[in-house]
Amino acid sequence: MAVTLNEITKYVKHNNSDIKFDINVIPDFEQPAKIPQKVVNPERLLEDEREKTLDTNVLKYRRDEIINLPTFLDKFFDLNNYYTFGVVQEKSFIYSLLYVVDTNFKFLSETDQAALVAEKSVEFLEALGADTEFKKGTEATKALHAEDYTNNRVVEFLSGNLQRNIIILDLNEKTHQLYREFNGDFTTVVVLKSGTTYFPLSCIDGSDISNSTAISLMKFFK
Repeated sequence: MAVTLNEITKYVKHNNSDIKFDINVIPDFEQPAKIPQKVVNPERLLEDEREKTLDTNVLKYRRDEIINLPTFLDKFFDLNNYYTFGVVQEKSFIYSLLYVVDTNFKFLSETDQAALVAEKSVEFLEALGADTEFKKGTEATKALHAEDYTNNRVVEFLSGNLQRNIIILDLNEKTHQLYREFNGDFTTVVVLKSGTTYFPLSCIDGSDISNSTAISLMKFFK
């Protein structure tokens, strides 16, 4: 059975060496064979502890780290070739989108990434003002000014502007969102969502996901 990139990453993170010690054991302090079950009261947890204990998201966010993809995605593509990454959480959608669309984005420093996002925001607003389908003062313009990139009309505009099918897969709910009619002439970008955070679906060699795979994903994530 082949070993996937996800499995290698998981075991590297959680590997603990088995080191043997010769020590004198005091029976009174020896760990019993049966360990009592821990009962957690969420009301008494600190904020960070509560998040760790109650986090039921499929993807566990970690800033600037490769994050394991769920194994059920292996029916759509080789998990050795695809991965996701913990981008800036506060603007995770636009960062995830640029992470996939711009192959150089992932190699920029945090400062340069922020500068590029700001630059792209200005470009998008200018293009939006010139687009007859999205006149100034509309919902999309207001949302872009507020840096609300997940607004339905903004995603629809970005799809046409970038000439990309932008598919959002909600891994928790097993649903997908596509705010502009799927265009077979466009390449496809898949942005993953888990909870309120977005993650890029990126190929190691920088290639785009095939439209046939994208259609299969949409059929599965209804």
